[in-house]
Amino acid sequence: MYKDTLILLGGLPGSGKSTYAEKLKKEKDAILLWPDYWARYLVEDIHDKEEYHRIRTKVKELFFEMIPQLLHGGTTVIIERGFYKKKDRELYLNTAKERDADVELYFFDLPLHILWERLEKRNNDLPAGAIPVSFEELKHWSESLEVPNEEELKMYDNWKIIKS
Repeated sequence: MYKDTLILLGGLPGSGKSTYAEKLKKEKDAILLWPDYWARYLVEDIHDKEEYHRIRTKVKELFFEMIPQLLHGGTTVIIERGFYKKKDRELYLNTAKERDADVELYFFDLPLHILWERLEKRNNDLPAGAIPVSFEELKHWSESLEVPNEEELKMYDNWKIIKS
């Protein structure tokens, strides 16, 4: 029997998490939980950031509640979200470990100027699940980003810091 695996994809908008998530989903025949995608379809006006973030928070809470139910029988679950804070990553890590699942972390750590170049292009032609992101929002989020350190990375069964 295969072991259950929870894969966390973290990093700022524009870092490549969604593209990587789609690739991993196919490679690992995984369940992909992507709060931005769900929230995007539940909000009538994507420019109403307050409503979008309210709905996205509820979707994230729902996904967290689903983790224990999904991790059984060799399932791989991918959560694609920011995971800007260590405490958020640890919450998911501990929940999966309580289910005796492996936990992998893929964290995207790119320079702000590259992220902004990508987001400017994306803002002009929004793909499914995406909302427009301003430079001010990106800068604000980057200031609160806690990139995993060596000590934290040791807690994961597998990890990778992606810098391009």
